[in-house]
Amino acid sequence: MTTVTDSEVLRDALGLLRDREEVAERLLASSAKHSFDPDKELDWDAPFEDGKWFWPPELLSLYDTPMWRRMSEDQRLELSRHEAASLGSLGIWFEIILMQLLVRHIYDKPVTSNHVRYALTEIADECRHSMMFARVIKKGGSPTYPVPRLYHNLARVLKTVSTTPGSFAATLLGEEILDWMQRLTFPDERVQSLMRGVTRIHVVEEARHVRYAREELRRQMVRA
Repeated sequence: MTTVTDSEVLRDALGLLRDREEVAERLLASSAKHSFDPDKELDWDAPFEDGKWFWPPELLSLYDTPMWRRMSEDQRLELSRHEAASLGSLGIWFEIILMQLLVRHIYDKPVTSNHVRYALTEIADECRHSMMFARVIKKGGSPTYPVPRLYHNLARVLKTVSTTPGSFAATLLGEEILDWMQRLTFPDERVQSLMRGVTRIHVVEEARHVRYAREELRRQMVRA
């Protein structure tokens, strides 16, 4: 039977730490070049454009159903406004959870490391994203759509007891689904310019967050 010596464990651990610092350094450099202030980047004073969607119609829940075919174009556009607000509300809820998971992740790690510095950078990104989503919901005039109370309270448990691999796996699951939808949204000229701008900012910055989560999950699973 093959055994792993203490020196091999130490060597592997140091290699993972160096890799962690190198990844974080690259992500920090990317953040310095490609970060956005939504308050300044987007034209919040411009009115919404007549006849444009708030979300691509193909991504709406009722698309191409019998009910959809009975709806007028105005009703379909109104549905897109409400579903965009619902997704924005879900995004805020998810990102608040993510920020707390990140704080837990770095709590015991060296505060001067690139890894911790990037986590704090990501938290700042997520703060801006949450404020951006809230602002676009408010501008659209639709209500917020909080998750059901059961899920809201179950998330309290998740962000308190979740292991690090569990936290990053959940992050990738949520981020990659929304990322797929947004990559279909921001280049779609049928969609409101403000919504396209919101999704463009989110896609660019979330690409770094997904890389951070994927690399950290890979490291965590080496010895799991």
